[in-house]
Amino acid sequence: MNQDFYTDLIAKRLSGNISPGEEQQLRAWLSEDAANRTLLKDMEAVWEISSSAPSSPVDVSAAWARLEQSIAVDKPRLRLHRHPLLWLAAALLFLVVFAFLLRQFVVEPVAMPTLLVETAPSEKRILELSDGSVVTLNGSSRLEFVETDRERRVRLSGEAFFEVTRQVTRPFIIACGETQVRVLGTSFLVRAYADEPEQQLFVVEGAVSWGKADEVLVPMVLTAGMAGKYDKEQAILEEVKIREANMLSWKSDTLVFSDTRMADVVHDLEQHFGIEIEVDHPAILNCHFYGTFVTPRVTDILDAIALAMDLKYEVQQNGVYRISGAGCPR
Repeated sequence: MNQDFYTDLIAKRLSGNISPGEEQQLRAWLSEDAANRTLLKDMEAVWEISSSAPSSPVDVSAAWARLEQSIAVDKPRLRLHRHPLLWLAAALLFLVVFAFLLRQFVVEPVAMPTLLVETAPSEKRILELSDGSVVTLNGSSRLEFVETDRERRVRLSGEAFFEVTRQVTRPFIIACGETQVRVLGTSFLVRAYADEPEQQLFVVEGAVSWGKADEVLVPMVLTAGMAGKYDKEQAILEEVKIREANMLSWKSDTLVFSDTRMADVVHDLEQHFGIEIEVDHPAILNCHFYGTFVTPRVTDILDAIALAMDLKYEVQQNGVYRISGAGCPR
């Protein structure tokens, strides 16, 4: 029997119309030659692709290459040009591949707006993203936003406060170096400067999942009022207790000290103003300080500290602020 007879039997099997006698004939023919079995596999692949439009990427190249190879090796046996079923399958395959490529390279990129923003050292910017979320970006920071129909993704270097619009079907993901934050809708602070030894995260409302981007560590869930830090050198992610008062001082432009140890005052001043402060006696760090400063200048605060604690300060040639004096006992 000729080749066309068996391609008809394969078509009948694929459509579910083959009789028991024909199925027996087809199996005997398949056992005769490996090339016959290859033809069956190729026709099954073409049939599967042409029977339904793909909703996800489909690798049709391999199946089509095998079919073409079979034709090249044994062209008289297959006689593709004479069989209408294979011509129909080839036409359907072309349409499916064309539709898939059109969807991937024409439709989807149009629905992916991208935003890229960088700030100068002393600059702050408020950004309203296309999904309705609001981001306040601190100085010396860089933010890239990409939105798709499956997720909203940010790449951050620096510091930013996020107020994320809740969308259950599209998570909001912030990639910051080795870690990533995943939320549905909440407000939180992320500090992830490339030149700092650790990253910090503080949740104001809602909850976030924070973990390594490579998923080596189990993500940590933080809720309102909780904070975490990631040690870059040791690759350790952990929850930490923080003083909330000045976590967002750069955003509110207000510093508040209420019976605050000077060690914490120095830390807050360094982060808020981007400066370095040294003390010439460890006892200075034991002192406590009170004060609220709106739109502050660093010299105004240091003047108040010097007056309250009988201390002195000076700005050295290298730009470092140095505080001197007797300090306070423990």
